[in-house]
Amino acid sequence: MLPNAGLGAVNAMLDAVILANELYEVREPSSSNIQSAFKEYYTERYSRAQIDFHTSKQTAQIISGQVTRA
Repeated sequence: MLPNAGLGAVNAMLDAVILANELYEVREPSSSNIQSAFKEYYTERYSRAQIDFHTSKQTAQIISGQVTRA
């Protein structure tokens, strides 16, 4: 992700906080409970991170002249 928009840093912080919260909620540290925590983290974060990634990619292409705005 491009550093000028701060998307990489923001996503990293959100990932850390949300994953830490999901793991904190695990009451009994079994393999299935930990896997469930990671699934919840994925469900909450993946779509937003994917949007930010594609936004950054499109911005980089515009800045580098690979794509022109319509």
